Amino acid sequence: MTICIGSICEDGKKAIIISDRMITDDDLSIEFEHPEPKILQLSKNCMAVTSGSALFFQEILEPVLIESHNESPKISEIVEKVAKSYSDLRRKRVEELYFRPMGFTIENFYKCQNERIVEFLGRKLDEFEFPGGLEILIIGVDEKAHIYLVDTPGIPISLDAIGWGSIGTGYPHAENAFIANKYHTKLSFNQAVYFSHEAKRRAEVAPRVGKVTDIFYIDRNGIRQLSAESIEKLNGIFNEKEKLIEPIEKEINEKIYRLSLW
Repeated sequence: MTICIGSICEDGKKAIIISDRMITDDDLSIEFEHPEPKILQLSKNCMAVTSGSALFFQEILEPVLIESHNESPKISEIVEKVAKSYSDLRRKRVEELYFRPMGFTIENFYKCQNERIVEFLGRKLDEFEFPGGLEILIIGVDEKAHIYLVDTPGIPISLDAIGWGSIGTGYPHAENAFIANKYHTKLSFNQAVYFSHEAKRRAEVAPRVGKVTDIFYIDRNGIRQLSAESIEKLNGIFNEKEKLIEPIEKEINEKIYRLSLW
C-alpha cells in the first residue's frame, strides 16, 4: 500500500505533504516504487495524494486538474470538486458492475417493484468500495493551510483542527508518532517537517510502505519541494535519535524484567 502524510505548521501559514513512492494495484498484482513522486499538484496552492488503487486516482483527479492547475482557488472549492468526482466515479463503477448486468441503470432502479432486486442493488450501492480501498488527502493553502480527507462514499472531512493526517497501511505508526511528539500547528517549519518526516520513517515498518521519501511544502507563495540533501539531513537526525533512544529502552526493559510486584 503506502504512507501519505499531511501537516500544518507556523500557525496555519504553511502545509507539508509527504509520501513514499510505492505503487500497488491488487487487481493487476503490481507493486513497485515509481521513479517519480506520486504527489499530484492540483493547482498553484494545492496538492493531493492517495492510498489504495492507483488506477482510479488519476481518473478522479483529472477533471479537477484540468480546471484548477493554473489557478489558486479556495481549497474548499477544490475539495468539493474532488469529492464530486469521487462520488460520480463510484456510482459509475457500481452501475457497470451490478446494475447493467441486471438490465438497470441507477436512474430506473428506483422504479423497480421487485423488493429483492431493490434490496440487493441498494446494498451494492451503499457498500461499494474501490478495489484496495481509495482514500485521498488534499493539502493546500489559501488564507490559511488546510488538510482534507476524501473517503468512501466521497465525503470530505476536514483535519484542520488536529493539524495532521495520514492514510495508507502505515497510518497507525505515523499517527502514533504525531501523538508521541505532541504535534501542534504552531510549530516552526523546521520542527514540523522533522516530526512529519519522523512519522513517515516510523510508518516504514508497515507492509508495502516504500523507503523513498518525497516532501513538498505549501504557503501563500506556492509549492516547493524539499531537496534530497535536506531529506538526508532529516534522516541523519532521525538515526541519531534512534541511537540515543535504544540504550534508554534497553535500561527500562531491564528494570521491568527485574520488577517484583507480588
